[in-house]
Amino acid sequence: MNKNKSKKLMKTNFLCGILLFTTGIMLEYGATLPDALSVDILNADAMNLSFMEVDTSYEKKEKVVEQKKEETVTPVPMQNVIDTSWGWPTSLNYGITTQYHSGHPAIDIIVYDGNYNIYSASSGVVVTDTYKWDGGNYLVIQQDNGYYALYCHLSDKTVGLNQRVEKGQIIGHMGSTGLSTGVHLHYSIWDGYPYHGSSSVNPWIFY
Repeated sequence: MNKNKSKKLMKTNFLCGILLFTTGIMLEYGATLPDALSVDILNADAMNLSFMEVDTSYEKKEKVVEQKKEETVTPVPMQNVIDTSWGWPTSLNYGITTQYHSGHPAIDIIVYDGNYNIYSASSGVVVTDTYKWDGGNYLVIQQDNGYYALYCHLSDKTVGLNQRVEKGQIIGHMGSTGLSTGVHLHYSIWDGYPYHGSSSVNPWIFY
């Protein structure tokens, strides 16, 4: 058998198969060929409707996710954190020559290691920078925690009036200016501006 006859035979068998299949459908449902061709599944409108009924909600969800990815998150600015803690005003190698009592509203501090730096006990602003016959060179710092710190008898000062200082910052050096019998720091804490209707506070309650 040549190739042309083989191709014709295959086409004939294929067409016969389709005819038999179609005839079987018509016999099963008692329909004629025109009726079979009018079935809804071949109706273009019905086919379009079936396409419209396809659930596309997943596409909407994907778009929402993409939009969220594209949104830029606005960073929340960090607020300044105020340090209200306390630090020691001198070298840690120190001694106390006079303790706090009603007639002496302060503690007198000396050092043994030759480090005469005076440190701000807490952050705040210098509200007094002056000299007085009894306190010598002295500073008053209004601290962020609401208290006032008084540093007396300084040999010199490294900060000035209205200057902002931070806890641990060097504000001067220990000396013996004013009414003093030796090099030391007269350190006192007040709940308001010193000696002006305020009350002194024992510094030891903060250490």
